[in-house]
Amino acid sequence: MNGSTSTDNLCFERTSLTIKLSLTLAYAVLILASLLGNSLLLAVVRRDRTTKRTIIYFIQNMAMADLLITIVYMPRMVTVVLRGYQWLLDGAIGLALCVLVPLCHHAAILVSIQTLVIISVERFLAIVYPLKRNVTTKQARYLVALTWFVSIAVRIPRSVALRLKHRETSGGRTFCATMFSSVYDNAVVVRRIYYETLLYLFYVVPVISIVAVNLVIIFTLRRRKLPGHWTSKEQKRKEQINRKIFRMLLTITCLFIVCWLLYFIVLLIPNPKFKCEIGFARFFCRSYKFRHYPVCVLLLQILLS
Repeated sequence: MNGSTSTDNLCFERTSLTIKLSLTLAYAVLILASLLGNSLLLAVVRRDRTTKRTIIYFIQNMAMADLLITIVYMPRMVTVVLRGYQWLLDGAIGLALCVLVPLCHHAAILVSIQTLVIISVERFLAIVYPLKRNVTTKQARYLVALTWFVSIAVRIPRSVALRLKHRETSGGRTFCATMFSSVYDNAVVVRRIYYETLLYLFYVVPVISIVAVNLVIIFTLRRRKLPGHWTSKEQKRKEQINRKIFRMLLTITCLFIVCWLLYFIVLLIPNPKFKCEIGFARFFCRSYKFRHYPVCVLLLQILLS
């Protein structure tokens, strides 16, 4: 149901009040941290209009995607903790939100993933080829628009399969469910192919790409530490900024690998069953917010340097 499993739903419906309050508090902290961190980041970027580095466009793009998730989807996760996966609205409005909320959420996630890869490649070009202008402002804007176009297009096949489903076994409650069988023939195969494609395009390929370029960046930065490698004062300043951004990327990459591995693996299982503790961990990681607050702080340090 909307990316959930039956085990998830039972866990949230039967869990103790203490756990519910703890998860709600944790989500409230994450929502507040994301709103403050990303809003502050966007405010600093808008104020610093003299900054012409193209990476600013990509940082803005990631912050906007994070804010979209925070505003549109994370309040939904609080209701899930408190009331299970019941969809609170019915009728035409309920169906519209059933389609739009997951679409915005998952598209924003894919935007963040693509932007992370673009930033890694942009840093790779800036560090390995520091004397060349690798990405122009116009190209950066096109790349930002492309991330949103690709993300929405990729999520449409699932969005058209979202339905409001009334369950008599759950007291006649309404759920927002992904029903591939209502749209596609041989739904089991379609579902497997779709989620496997997502796994490879937006997890395996990004991880390999990011790890590869980061290894080259590490080698390049270590080589420049060797005695006798002369740099100007301006080049040294750029080198310090590059090192800060690289540390940020390394942190994001590690959290990305850890948080999304379980998520994508579970998507490939038709009816997964696991302990509630694992379900809670997967549920918490789905928000993709573990990285945003510390990353915002790092980025602000970079922008203000």
